[in-house]
Amino acid sequence: MTVAVVPLEYFPPLHSVALMATVDRVLWADTWPYRRQTRQSRSKLRNPNGWQWIALPMWSHQHGRPLREVKIDGNVPWHERQWRAFMYNYRSTMYFEYFEDDFAPLFDSAPEELHAVNEATTRCTCSFAQIDTPLERASAHGIEALSEVRGALQAEAVWVAHEHQEELGADADSEMYTVLPPYEHPTYRQNFDGFEPGMAAMDCLFNYGSEATRIMADGLSVPAV
Repeated sequence: MTVAVVPLEYFPPLHSVALMATVDRVLWADTWPYRRQTRQSRSKLRNPNGWQWIALPMWSHQHGRPLREVKIDGNVPWHERQWRAFMYNYRSTMYFEYFEDDFAPLFDSAPEELHAVNEATTRCTCSFAQIDTPLERASAHGIEALSEVRGALQAEAVWVAHEHQEELGADADSEMYTVLPPYEHPTYRQNFDGFEPGMAAMDCLFNYGSEATRIMADGLSVPAV
């Protein structure tokens, strides 16, 4: 059995979704420390000028706390602003209307628990990509370090994306898990002229539908098990 340990991200990027599609189980690192200016609280969208961040309004002084305890500022109507950003940038894509009825409810309210928002956006992304890999929280297993994953889940292999190495505190020389090679970002048609890498996986899904899963997988390299 293969397990991927990934940060619990806000609308995860292509490399995260590609990895989640490849393994037998996914473990969300919700017991790891929250880190500012990461995809734990922001995501990247294409726009006519290139790209933009959409960020969740976080309360101050939460850096380093376990992600499952971190709160969003409920006084800011972020859900309305970010729905408008998706509408403006993706309404004209081939698959926006196809996904819209299941996508729009993510923005009906503004939950204050970061882990709940990120879990909802990740599950939605995986559903659109037709990924049915079991998604579990590290906190459900009492796991707080990468070195604990293999034994706790009786995994044959534990994988960490190169792009998550620093965020998860992964040691490239560890025998308990493997840090994968860097993701070779695929180039694909986007909604505006040119190509910008590093977008949320929803960018690819809005343009290609479920075919996006194959496109995302093209950039991932994993060892034989």
